[in-house]
Amino acid sequence: MLDSGNRPETTKLKPNILKDKIFPSHIWQRWFALLAISAILIVCLQMIGLPAAALIGPMIAAILMSARAKPVKIPAIPFYYAQGVIGCLIALSVDSGFVTNIQEHALLFIISIIFVLLVSSALGYCLAYFKVLPGSTAIWGSAPGAASVMTLLSAHYGADARLVALMQYLRVVMIAAFASIVAHFFAIDIASTEPDKYVPLDWFLFAQTMIFISLAILIGRVSKLPSAGLMLPLFGAIALQFSGLLTITLPPLLLQISYAIIGWHIGSGFTRDIIVHAAKIMPKLVLSILALIAICSLYAYLISQMTDIDLLTAYLATSPGGADAMVIIAASAGGNTAFIMTMQTFRFFVVLLTGSTLARITTKYLPRN
Repeated sequence: MLDSGNRPETTKLKPNILKDKIFPSHIWQRWFALLAISAILIVCLQMIGLPAAALIGPMIAAILMSARAKPVKIPAIPFYYAQGVIGCLIALSVDSGFVTNIQEHALLFIISIIFVLLVSSALGYCLAYFKVLPGSTAIWGSAPGAASVMTLLSAHYGADARLVALMQYLRVVMIAAFASIVAHFFAIDIASTEPDKYVPLDWFLFAQTMIFISLAILIGRVSKLPSAGLMLPLFGAIALQFSGLLTITLPPLLLQISYAIIGWHIGSGFTRDIIVHAAKIMPKLVLSILALIAICSLYAYLISQMTDIDLLTAYLATSPGGADAMVIIAASAGGNTAFIMTMQTFRFFVVLLTGSTLARITTKYLPRN
């Protein structure tokens, strides 16, 4: 007869019902949870007026899933298309007015861009020197370009895209919040001047845009060029747009989905270790961003005193935050949106073309250890 008294008793552990409901194990349940949490966060962030809510909300949702060891892997093809859509979106900002503004204010643009680049690179160097972030990660995280693009590019050049995203989007949120305060005190007209109007979608032009993105993705995959998923649609769309061969058409829903996919892709790369590390370095990141805001604010004040550009326009144009957020704030506060968009876009292209070189040169002078 078996002696059950000497045998260790096995007890069936009760599942954590709340955890299993919010962070389920099956892949289709994980996707449902990810979509639900993302939707809730997007609505909440939009209610408080946070910029890039469609990207930040899904990114936070994916981070929460990863923190509970329930990450959702984003398929490669949707991610490539999301990059292509973002590339075409940036290309839309490059028009004849963009070229005209650069010609009229070329010297001011060049000096301002060099100044912001030097300041942000210096802060990135300090973060790397004091070992808050790894070398190239600190430089890419401090780069004053479009946050989503800098995050995507940084991964191609050996930086930790998760920490780059953390710093980039933290800066976007802080600068947008501070810019809203500045706009409140220096606004020409706080009332919104841009009523939303429904514009029917031209399906033919939309189909052309998607075919172009598909071809760009295919060429990028075959050529295996670094960051081709973003660069080829971006520069290809600019060339075709100026030649009149392509009218870029991107419905709002497609943009929202693309933002969400990129947010999920970034957030799913977070692990518990990286989240713990991010929490530890957060105060230092906030301090560096506040220093960047203060320096750029002082520079904007000098511009407003030395030129005929008003303080609000100068601040929003030189601010190293998201171009879309700065233009939205300017449109509601009476700033010169054309000047701001041109400055922000021109600086973005300079960072885009020089970012990898700048990161390599800056990290070259860091201590070996």
